[in-house]
Amino acid sequence: MARPSPAIQAVTDGRLTFKDDQHGFLGKPGRVRFTFGRGECCLIHSPRRHARIEAYINRVLADGIPDVVGAQLETRFLQYEECQVDEQCRVRVPALYLMRIGLTSKTDKVVLICQPRSGWIELWSVPGFFDSLKADEQYMAGALAQLAQASLREESESISEGE
Repeated sequence: MARPSPAIQAVTDGRLTFKDDQHGFLGKPGRVRFTFGRGECCLIHSPRRHARIEAYINRVLADGIPDVVGAQLETRFLQYEECQVDEQCRVRVPALYLMRIGLTSKTDKVVLICQPRSGWIELWSVPGFFDSLKADEQYMAGALAQLAQASLREESESISEGE
């Protein structure tokens, strides 16, 4: 399945409707789990994928990581709320998670970003999403510069080998 594109969608009365590709991205589960993400973001997981993350974090915690890191992992990933996905692919977003991303109106717009490397969907308010991009600009500038350098180096090596 192709990676679903980022989407701006409505949350009405606390209810989010998944598009087919988003629900498919999660494996079309009958239930989803909400956890806290970075910044003002919430994460939506399939229970199966979240259980794998949960098992991994429990192994890391058992290995004795610093308390501050362990507390953050527990708060962000081990505390979750599981919700039913109905026949129309709608899910009620728990109030705590709506507040986390700053949704307070009867109808709000959200951004959903499918993350293939982690297997979850990020749920952002529209302003929160764009604010997060601004906050990441310095990091991204460095990452893009490294990518450009690696690409040029690879191109240069290809040319040298071809001579």
